[in-house]
Formats: sequence, structure tokens, C-alpha cells
Amino acid sequence: MSNDKTKWIFDETQGGKSPENTVRPSDLTETLDTDGFDDKTFVGGDEPTVQLDGPAKPASDKTEIFTRGNANQFEAKSGFDADSDPVTGWLVVVKGPGLGHAVSLGTGMNIVGRGSSARCSLPFGDNLISSEDHIRIIYDEDDRKFFIAHGSGKNVSRVNGQILMNTMSLEDDAVVELSKVTKVMFKAFCGSGFDWSDLDKASAASESSDNSQA
Repeated sequence: MSNDKTKWIFDETQGGKSPENTVRPSDLTETLDTDGFDDKTFVGGDEPTVQLDGPAKPASDKTEIFTRGNANQFEAKSGFDADSDPVTGWLVVVKGPGLGHAVSLGTGMNIVGRGSSARCSLPFGDNLISSEDHIRIIYDEDDRKFFIAHGSGKNVSRVNGQILMNTMSLEDDAVVELSKVTKVMFKAFCGSGFDWSDLDKASAASESSDNSQA
């Protein structure tokens, strides 16, 4: 048919000529010059983040990307490791700089301060918080209880309005006034209902059951 708008496709493939004003698919594409690339995808900067010819690799040694290619690595790490410093609770900023942020607590002694060397660092800009040792929060995994104690700093802290002078029990939802500017709320994760040691006990019980059935 002379009016067939797609006739040029067949004309081109059969050696025929198409109208001069006809737009072909080849006219709408542009060849990408790949010289200088080495089969890597770049997302900003000069460093490759993903290799097309293999599993995804993290951009830094602090980040691990889960892909099908490295699933076995994560499976091998899935077991509980007490040395990984698992979280036992949190301090949530409810007043002052850093409002809404939370920092994690671990097992044993947690030194709280604004400096980066503190195990529980609050680097939100309140200079009234001691840099290294403002307060100390202890989680006793044997008794599954938390305690709080004054650190070596000169500033006074309060727990639920009571001045912190000696080591005292720290209950869930307690509000700790670190300064006139900053308050944090304590939230427990571990306690009477759960402790990370329960995982070891459950694993041991499961192995014992499997051995008895064998």
C-alpha cells in the first residue's frame, strides 16, 4: 500500500529507498563512547562502586552490600558472637542538641561522654557534657540489671530529678538530666525477659535434643 507509514522499514531492509524526511530508529539512537571505561559502573566521584562482571563490592571496608553473589559470607556470620558488643539498651535524647537521636549501650561498663573515645558518645554539641567520662551506665549480665554512676566530670547529673551521687539502679524509661541543656531517656533491651546469653542456652538445648534423637 502506497500510504503504509511503516513501508520504509521493509524498503530499507530490502535495499529500497525511503522518503528523505522519514525518521528511522537508527536516527534516534546515539552510540556511547565507552573508551576509557573498564566494565565498571561509576556513581559519582572517581571510585567504582559496582562491578558489572562480578558480585557487588562495598565502597568502603565499613559497608557490606548483601547480594546473591556474597550471600554465603553473611550466612557464615549469622551466628551470635558475644565479642561483637551487642546492644543491651539505648539512651534517647529527649531534650537538647541531638533531639530524637539514640545511642547504643553494651554489656558491662558504658562510659558516656560527648567525645568520640567514649563508648557511648553524644557528639551533638552540648559542651556541658564531659568529653570523656560524664556518667557510667553498667549492664550486669549475671543479674540482668542496669546501674548508673557519676563519672569523673565536675558537672552534676540527675536521674528522674534525683541528684546522682552514688551508684544506683537504673530502671527502664528513667530520664537522665546530663546538663541544664540535655536530657536522655534510658530504654532497656536486655533484662529479666531477655539476655543475649539466652541464645547460647537455646542453641545448646537444641543440640542436646538433636543428639538424643540421633
